[in-house]
Parts: sequence; C-alpha cells; structure tokens
Amino acid sequence: MAHTIKKTAGGIMVVLICAGMYWGTILPYLKSKAFIEMLKAFRDVTTVEQFEGIVAKALDFPSPVGQAEHLRFLSNEILNIIDNKDRPITGEVAKVLVDYLDGRFMEFTENGTRMYSSVTQQLFIMGQLHYIVGAKYEYLDHLSVAEDYYLKCLEVSPTRPQCLNALQVLYYITNNDAEAQELKEEILSYWPTETMVK
Repeated sequence: MAHTIKKTAGGIMVVLICAGMYWGTILPYLKSKAFIEMLKAFRDVTTVEQFEGIVAKALDFPSPVGQAEHLRFLSNEILNIIDNKDRPITGEVAKVLVDYLDGRFMEFTENGTRMYSSVTQQLFIMGQLHYIVGAKYEYLDHLSVAEDYYLKCLEVSPTRPQCLNALQVLYYITNNDAEAQELKEEILSYWPTETMVK
C-alpha cells in the first residue's frame, strides 16, 4: 500500500514537473521564436493586412509570459516605422498601425487598467506613438489620446521624467499655456537644470 502511494506521488510529481517545464519554458521559448519570425517578416510586408496577420500570429501565440515584452518591442518597431525619415510612410498607414497596436494593448491590459512592471514605459511609448500620429501626420484627435496615455503614466509614476516632459511639450504645442507652464514649473522643481522644457 505504502509502495503504491509513493509510486503515485512520484508519478504526480513527474507530471507536475513536465507541466511546469511546458508552461514556464517551452511556451515562452516558442512565443519568442514566433516574435523573432515576425520581426524578420517585417522586411517583406507591403500591406496593412500582411502586417496584422504576422503580428497576430506572434501576439496570439499562447504563453503565460512574454506578452508585455512583445507588446513593448512591437511598439518600438512601430515607432521606428512611423518616425523613420529615410523611409517615410503615409499618415493613413501610420494611423492604422498605431490604432491596431492600441487595440492590442487595451486588450492585454483590460482597457488600460492592468499593472505590470514595465507598464509605465509602455504607457509612455503609446503616448509617443499617438503624439507622432497627431503632430506629424495631423490626425489631431490622436493628441488627446497621447495626453491620456501620458496622464496614465503619471498616475502610476508621478515623477517619471519622460512622461512629464512629453506632456509639457504636448501642452505647449496645443497652446494649453497654463498647463504647460504649470508642468514646466513642476519639472524644474524636480530637476532645476532641465533644458528640455519649453
């Protein structure tokens, strides 16, 4: 009887170890591999549909970890695409790419409320993406979305310099003079030698 219990317990341990390896090692590895394949495929993308297809394949790969990191890496790739002076794209394409990413980010964070270790960096990048679509490509409604992301970033990390500076610049270019001045004073109260404020 005791031998049977030990054998059963040993079998359960083997199953648990294998399941742990599958969920904790194999799936994250395969997700990372899918993401690398996605980055390679970017070179050949010529349509928004192709872009969405290869991104979905990588982002939808099931894994208990890696989604936050992959969203951040993808955000940086899209930032490079929409702000690339050597290979300019149309405003319409920039808007579609950022809107697509925005939807994926909201889906992952459950409408922007899920917190994780690098969320402030992601909120800042999302703000930057919308800022570029608004300021560079003149989809002005994106400027208010950028503001929302910067404010969310500051809710999580009230003195994050990048978000404070970006929000202050946004207020400056949109002629919100009182808010821009208030933020300028706040930034200088933290960093008196800051030269980036307008």
